[in-house]
Amino acid sequence: MTRGEQDARGEQVRGSVPVGETGQALLEALLTVSPVGLHVLDTELRVVRINTATPAMRGVRAQDLLGRRLTEAYGLVDPDGMEALARGVLETGLPVLDRIVRIRPPEEPDDERFHSISAFRLADRRGRALGPAVAAVDVTDRERARGGLALLEAVHRGVGRTLDTVVTCRELADVLVPAFAEVPEGGVLVLAGLPDADGDPAGPRGDALPGPPDGAPPGLRAALRKSPVGGAGPLQDLCDEIVYRRDQAAGRADGAVLLLARTRAFPADRVAAWPLEADLAAVAVARRHVRARLRDWGVDEETASNTELIVSELVTNAVRHGAPPLTLRLIHDRTLTCEVRDHSLAAPLLRHARAADEGGRGLFIVSRLAQLWGTCFAADGKTLWTEKSLPAPPDRAGPPA
Repeated sequence: MTRGEQDARGEQVRGSVPVGETGQALLEALLTVSPVGLHVLDTELRVVRINTATPAMRGVRAQDLLGRRLTEAYGLVDPDGMEALARGVLETGLPVLDRIVRIRPPEEPDDERFHSISAFRLADRRGRALGPAVAAVDVTDRERARGGLALLEAVHRGVGRTLDTVVTCRELADVLVPAFAEVPEGGVLVLAGLPDADGDPAGPRGDALPGPPDGAPPGLRAALRKSPVGGAGPLQDLCDEIVYRRDQAAGRADGAVLLLARTRAFPADRVAAWPLEADLAAVAVARRHVRARLRDWGVDEETASNTELIVSELVTNAVRHGAPPLTLRLIHDRTLTCEVRDHSLAAPLLRHARAADEGGRGLFIVSRLAQLWGTCFAADGKTLWTEKSLPAPPDRAGPPA
């Protein structure tokens, strides 16, 4: 087809339906049946046209919004920011794409929603601005999923860097509280049933609620002393009881953030620990200890063999780069945990050794054999740890193929 024939065909297509009629039909479709929210504003940012067919506008009457200012009509969490965005589009003519805004619908103020906003300027044929048009899509599920992943990543980065239970609880509070609540003046108080005086995470646990810690507000101290549940029962019931008694004691019902954690009893026969000499001969000794204990625990041969190799590398690293005394510990729970502790604060380095290198592969081997591994630092040393999943017991295994 020649260029002339293409032009002629185009004229026929354009001539089949008047442009004004097509534009009007398109506008009506966008404003009545499109799943994308479309909001047309005037130069004073008042609503002049709106699509009420979107899920977000269900139950909303157009006449309740028409003529109202953008910042007053939609329950915006940050109305000033949205007004600045719309005015910027109106004044510069530059569109804004995929900007996330938060909305609390007036009819459901506790249900905060997230919308992806794109805005562009409408102009007449002479280029005179008529107002901005705003397209909105509800992306609440997507943003909540992103927020959950970001929170998990923040917990992974910031929690569990030491074996100190109190420190770990405070790290967890520092990450979780800003994500779920406005922190009241005075900060956050963390309560946790601690294992024992040495803070041993594999030691005996108890269900008793701890007494009021130093620095607790008077109302909370009184609530903890009077709590009749004594740490038993669902944690939510315990939280509700403590907060209720706190408000009674304080004579007011202001905001409070309370995190409770219940530790569970851990069988002593599921933990094994051995002191080791700071000598390479300790590697063989450690392997014998591990082999015998894993056999007693009924750990499968493949997992036991991999664990022996992990322990060999961890002990070798501690002997060569750490400081005595050294301790090896195994914990048999839902996963198999290996810990090697020494009294050096030097951080271990994961290296990729060259083919000709005789060493330097220890932590690389550990990282390949373990599902998780890391280093926890304390004031008097560090602990290298690994976790390896365990096969399900025969009674929990799936049906035979």
